[in-house]
Amino acid sequence: MLKFTKNSALRTVKKTIFISADAATIYASLLAALILRFEGIPASIIYNYYIASNLLGIIASLAIYIALYHWFHLYKRAWGLVGLDAARCIIYANTLGLIALLSIQQFTSKTMLPRSVIIIFWIFSIISTSGLRIALRIYITTKRRISAQLAGTMKRVIVIGSEKTTAPVIRMMREQHEPLYEIVGILDDDPERTGMIVGGAKILGRIDILGKFIAESSIDEVIVALPHGCGKTVFKHIRECRHRKIPVRVVPGLADLHSSPYGTNIPEIPIDYFLKRPVLRHNKQATAEYTTGKKVLVTGAGGSIGSELCRQIIASEPGALILLGHGENSIHQVWQTLTSEFPNKRNVLECVICSVADRERINSVIEKHRPDIVFHAAAHKHVPLMESNESEAVRNNVIGTTYLADACGRFGVERFVLISTDKAADPCSIMGTTKWLCEEIIQGMSDIWQNTKYIAVRFGNVLGSRGSVLKIFQDQIKRGGPVTVTHPEMTRYFMTIPEAVHLVIQVGKMGESKGLYLLDMGRPIKLIDLAEDLIRMHGLEPWVDIDIEFCGIRPGERLHEKLVSEHESIRTSTVDSILVVDRPHYFDTSEIMDIVRHLETLSSNTDGDKIRDYLYRLIERRNERHPVAANKAAILLHEAA
Repeated sequence: MLKFTKNSALRTVKKTIFISADAATIYASLLAALILRFEGIPASIIYNYYIASNLLGIIASLAIYIALYHWFHLYKRAWGLVGLDAARCIIYANTLGLIALLSIQQFTSKTMLPRSVIIIFWIFSIISTSGLRIALRIYITTKRRISAQLAGTMKRVIVIGSEKTTAPVIRMMREQHEPLYEIVGILDDDPERTGMIVGGAKILGRIDILGKFIAESSIDEVIVALPHGCGKTVFKHIRECRHRKIPVRVVPGLADLHSSPYGTNIPEIPIDYFLKRPVLRHNKQATAEYTTGKKVLVTGAGGSIGSELCRQIIASEPGALILLGHGENSIHQVWQTLTSEFPNKRNVLECVICSVADRERINSVIEKHRPDIVFHAAAHKHVPLMESNESEAVRNNVIGTTYLADACGRFGVERFVLISTDKAADPCSIMGTTKWLCEEIIQGMSDIWQNTKYIAVRFGNVLGSRGSVLKIFQDQIKRGGPVTVTHPEMTRYFMTIPEAVHLVIQVGKMGESKGLYLLDMGRPIKLIDLAEDLIRMHGLEPWVDIDIEFCGIRPGERLHEKLVSEHESIRTSTVDSILVVDRPHYFDTSEIMDIVRHLETLSSNTDGDKIRDYLYRLIERRNERHPVAANKAAILLHEAA
């Protein structure tokens, strides 16, 4: 309590000094304007004629000035960080104060200030009150820097990036209290900008001279301020710094911070640097228009994709957001995260613990909540694991999707969006085959329930999701290796969770019923390249510091994933990065419903061999009707057994 009282008293004293200084500065500005205008006339005459005769009006005007400074919060600012916003407020306050002074003079004084004096006074008052604060900032900053230099805590840094990306980073570094930075310079790959000054720091040259400056200039830290997706540009420089034991910080672009999963905390190595392509930008307005005011249900809401779906949807002001999942812990964790990040949206969230493979429960949930839009992200996705758990893969993926899609049509859901996978194209695994059947099921449901739009969207692997290869590699590196890669030539398509989810939401808006859509993921990435890059990013050398072992292709996996089968073709859509997949209808509606009923029986008996044989025969039937693939998928599935 005593400490609180002392702090309050100290703040009051500081504020009183500031108010007194402002009043004296404004008064002095008026005197200076009069003396400058009437140069050669004795100051006593000017004072008596313009000041003394209007003293009460001037005192009232000073009170209004101080009140305006209060109104613009000029006494609540941290003046060690004063910037353009404060300058703008000072101009507004002084302009309104001058208007008040002239208004008071109009009613209380016979002697009006000349127009030239008014203009000079307005300029002097702005310069003097701003100068007072700038001088205070210079004093605070200088004192802090001298203290840091004497204590040896000042960090010498080099910033890597373009003029556009380094300017906000330098401003942020100069304004923060701890640690204090001495910016040695900027390195930019554009030779035309060498010698330019950005935020008080000089562009020294191209990034290639980084090693020279680290060796010659006692650099304590390197800040990388390059746009996400510039992985190829930044990798070698980060590796060099790590080898020299120089800490590196990779700063996300300011345009990414609002929607970034990292928030405002700067990660050491953002996941999307490993994409080696530009990150797909979000059109937040399109999402907002689509889901605002709607009841949205997300299945698998506790998973990586489902939770990010919830995070992006809740930001667009839905009427209700229902989190449906089988695991109570994961659903509760997502609920806690969302209520913490969006505390004012707590009332729109509802949690439902339910398995999509429980028909009665799913029907009751959809009937009760009557969602407008359903995103179906619940699925078993682990390829090798599903090879030995065939009945669970069928029960959860195929039967669960059928029950949910049927309930959505029955109770008037507007849109149903199935999250599929690139492994559904010419499937060679149990998981891939079940997801291909899910695509077939929603085509059939489109014929049964024509008032509901049934849409499917495919994409590949997601960086940073639970169990993703990136996290596995990171854990193996932390343990000292070895890093295990299945095959030296294996490739995969990758996206980040936020960009994949945003495009899924976009598909839900623009998709047509029975439509199958594909997210443009760029070029496939070799897993061996990903492993080597990650090892080097930790300042280690692959095959020397950390070994890499090839463990062989696992059951159900293929060397190179496909995005479409030989039966399918792709074309562009009206939305960037979203492709339309044109495909045949492999089974009519009655056939697909018969298939589902037979799989219900097989999965209830938990006979994995019978399920695998039946799925194999379905692939054969598909290829007999559309023989382009020459039974390749069926052969692969059979070999996986």
